[in-house]
Amino acid sequence: MGEGGVGVKFYTIKLPKFLGGMVKVLLGVFNKQK
Repeated sequence: MGEGGVGVKFYTIKLPKFLGGMVKVLLGVFNKQK
């Protein structure tokens, strides 16, 4: 169970950063198309 807790912490920190990066890339693409 301890390993699972570490996994949850890893995902709660890494996933938002990853998604934020994806959003920035997508916004950059949309801005270039306009």
